[in-house]
Amino acid sequence: MKNALCLLLLSFSLQRIKCQSMESTESTVQKKPGETLTLSCRGSGFSFGCCSMHWIRQQAGKPLVWMGRVYSDSSGYDYSESFKGRTEVNRDNSKSMVYLKLSGLTAEDSAVYYCAKQAQLTIFQEPFFSIFLCTSSQRTQNELEKMEKKMV
Repeated sequence: MKNALCLLLLSFSLQRIKCQSMESTESTVQKKPGETLTLSCRGSGFSFGCCSMHWIRQQAGKPLVWMGRVYSDSSGYDYSESFKGRTEVNRDNSKSMVYLKLSGLTAEDSAVYYCAKQAQLTIFQEPFFSIFLCTSSQRTQNELEKMEKKMV
């Protein structure tokens, strides 16, 4: 079952909104230390090639951490310093897919991973992010709302 909770990050505050969807293609992945993790997310309901796509993760009991992004046309990439050298973010606009590859896994990499679509809102002269919390685990709406409150 696909769960997608859409959050709008604007001026460092989170508010619930209605938006497009992102669907993870895997639910739970188990890996051994040293192995490589590959995740993918599929977008729908918007022009996928419009925006940079980001990967974010959240370890249990910790805040969201931005990992990296790929530009709308795949012409460039940016990565968080803490993930440089072992992270690769790619996309396939023809399939509306974004991919994350994380190598050299350790126990610290146990987390929930999210993909996010970036959009430019020119009226505010600042970018904002539509963050799609894409997990395939079966969570009730109640659990998602509790998670949202913790993030605010």
